[in-house]
Amino acid sequence: MSMNSTIVSGILDLPRGPQGYASKDSAKVTTDDFVYTGFRGEKTTKNVFGNNVTLAFSDVFPAFNGLGISMARLNFAIGGVVLVHSHRTSEVLILVKGSIIAGFIDTNNTVYY
Repeated sequence: MSMNSTIVSGILDLPRGPQGYASKDSAKVTTDDFVYTGFRGEKTTKNVFGNNVTLAFSDVFPAFNGLGISMARLNFAIGGVVLVHSHRTSEVLILVKGSIIAGFIDTNNTVYY
């Protein structure tokens, strides 16, 4: 696989800084740096919230290093919830099956759901 200097897959053995992990030498980047299998398979929702949240950050998916993005897989039982929370990043929700009520509050304190 041919790589160039724009590949920033992280060296997870080194400390993480504000911009992510130190970047690997592009000659050492492999296909495995771009494969994340954590979203595969069945996920249990047998907890008080009726959900399962599987996260993919640069810590487990080196291809995200330095990009400031992450992904998450959420599985819900009927009536499952995610508690009200906040974060400084954008979210994209893709519903595969069923229906959900989701919302957010913008910087003017307007609520959308």
